[in-house]
Amino acid sequence: MGQEEIEEIEAIAQSLKQFDFFKNLPDEAIYDLVDKVEHVTLKKDDVLFKKGEKGDALYILQEGWVKLVIEDRDGSEIVINQVGPGNVIGEMALIEDRPRSAGVIALNDAKFLKLTEEEFMDVFMSQPLLGLEVSRTIANRLRFTTTYIENAIEWSKQIAAGNYEFVEEQTNIEGATIMGPSRSDQERARRFLGTFFSMVKDIKAREESLKEELTKLRVVIDHQKRKEDVSELASSEFFRSLKESSEVKRKEKESKEKKKPE
Repeated sequence: MGQEEIEEIEAIAQSLKQFDFFKNLPDEAIYDLVDKVEHVTLKKDDVLFKKGEKGDALYILQEGWVKLVIEDRDGSEIVINQVGPGNVIGEMALIEDRPRSAGVIALNDAKFLKLTEEEFMDVFMSQPLLGLEVSRTIANRLRFTTTYIENAIEWSKQIAAGNYEFVEEQTNIEGATIMGPSRSDQERARRFLGTFFSMVKDIKAREESLKEELTKLRVVIDHQKRKEDVSELASSEFFRSLKESSEVKRKEKESKEKKKPE
């Protein structure tokens, strides 16, 4: 084994030790992992994996940032989270033996260490401390998910009540594209939800357009109703009687006028 290869192995081992996911593993387990990991690189906007795909590996993000996304029925992208260096991605699909629950897309150039399902499960079953780190990771994600859902419910209530200004204020919050760990769960949830709820502007515009059309329609209906009312009144027995009475009085008046001496 050459010096360069030894240095590379040592660099990877030290890198793994920096990650919370592996920090409590003994050195022999760390160096065992070094022989099993593969290097993966992505360019900006490259897809690591898609929602629904089989989970056959987990990825340790060394450099760069990625976003976790799902799609709505129209195929529009909804960002549910962002993660950066030090995070482990895709381990839940291995533990649950279920398809990927979200897709992962690179926000910038990114580097990963890839560990296959079989290799991960070997380490997971032999190292109880790794199970503890997995539990902590899940707990952190659940806390963020709770915040995300709470905000989504509140925003949906505001929309249902017609309070579009509230949601527009939230979606117009300025800030960086990448929401790092220094941001609170509340801030990060608002930013990710902002992408999804940007549709509120379209809903508001459609509602205002419908109101305008409804106003025009009411004017047309009112005008038509007045015409119908006048026509109905003119053809009524009362109106005909009134008209005949008026005609008789007019003739009587003309007759009296003619009989007056000049």
